[in-house]
Amino acid sequence: MHGLIIREPWLGYILNGTKTWEMRTTPTERRGRIALIRKGTGLVVGTAEIVDSLLPLDAASLVASHNRHRIPTGQHAEVLAAGWLHPWVLRDVRLLPRPVPAGQKSGQVIWVPLGDDVIAAIDAQFGAVALPAPERRPEPSATAKASMPHHPPVAALPTSIQVSVRPAPAPGEKRGEVTVRLTAGAIRNGNLSVRAALHLLPDSVIGGSSRDTGAAGRLTVVFEPGETVETDVAGDKMLLRCRGAVSDFFARSGAAPDDHVCLHRDSSGALRVQIVTLPSGGADRFTA
Repeated sequence: MHGLIIREPWLGYILNGTKTWEMRTTPTERRGRIALIRKGTGLVVGTAEIVDSLLPLDAASLVASHNRHRIPTGQHAEVLAAGWLHPWVLRDVRLLPRPVPAGQKSGQVIWVPLGDDVIAAIDAQFGAVALPAPERRPEPSATAKASMPHHPPVAALPTSIQVSVRPAPAPGEKRGEVTVRLTAGAIRNGNLSVRAALHLLPDSVIGGSSRDTGAAGRLTVVFEPGETVETDVAGDKMLLRCRGAVSDFFARSGAAPDDHVCLHRDSSGALRVQIVTLPSGGADRFTA
């Protein structure tokens, strides 16, 4: 078992369940349980599982997926320039009641191999509370907050970066939907990218590059016109895996290059897909 060194405030966001993507400059092949080490302390303060490593984000998807990585918009230019664009997908985050010394040595700046005694000290504490994967839920009332169980505190986070920012709708869009412009290649190959709609989708429906590494969850997709299917997302290219249903939708709707497709998550959780006409002067948001 290895420990990953993470600085604040990002580690605090992971531990309180509001950050599920740890952004790095390179992908990782490591999967499974890791320890979370607070940078500058050498202490293991929790554990998590790395379940995937996604393709690097571009500027648009960095904005759209803010609620997964928590990078404030004011830092996006810096992040793009430095290449902190590879999401490592985390699940099953657990907070240790008492930090455990990791045995970090000089020169270990990313990963720390943990000794058997460290692993045993971590395992002895679970029992620690498993934090659920965050879903987009309404803010609880003051009464509900007062009744919530208390968890051990994490380091205070700067208030300047605790505000969740969603991309503003383009002309003709509503919140909870995005529009993408189709290319000839997308229509020819039955490809529909949902990279721009990451903020509308749960992590559980994002799988690997092949059907053999499909996601644990399923997304209901309603093509208008077309089929209603249960599918997942190929995480390497962020495409709907149901290419047959996508091709059928393109054929039934008469889709052509430069047409716009609206992706809308309805109240049931289904993703609705349809061709739309943007108002005069409406700007393109994303390209499929």
